[in-house]
Amino acid sequence: MNLCKLEFCANYIYDEHFHDEYEINYVNLGRCIMTAEDKNVALRQGECIIIPPSYRHSFMVDGMQKCQITQFGFKLLEVNEKLDCLILFKSKQPYFKITNCTDVLENMNNLYTYSNYSSYAEYNKLLLYKENPRLCLGFEKAYSYEYK
Repeated sequence: MNLCKLEFCANYIYDEHFHDEYEINYVNLGRCIMTAEDKNVALRQGECIIIPPSYRHSFMVDGMQKCQITQFGFKLLEVNEKLDCLILFKSKQPYFKITNCTDVLENMNNLYTYSNYSSYAEYNKLLLYKENPRLCLGFEKAYSYEYK
């Protein structure tokens, strides 16, 4: 699992790549364009994109201003009942753009805070029992609203 806040300068380009984790990018500030499997997806503040494992994707900052994102990358070993609410974890699409996901940012910020804990066991306990279900429900709410 990887969780970080990143800031990129104007016109920054991150080359195409892929990996075996899910990647969630929430735009805190500015605008960017994520390319997933040759499809350009414009994102602005308050929006996020989820890239499932093994899909090619790249990133570039749009415009003349910097862009700040919160990025959460993680592997799912299995989709259990706590994560089963997220149909997107079972789907075979190269990306999911969610425009109504401001509620999710609080959960991602909590995860970011917990990732700085000195005790790895305490951190995992908090993730498992507190924030992962909340994050899951936040995405379920946003996803349901977006794709009805």
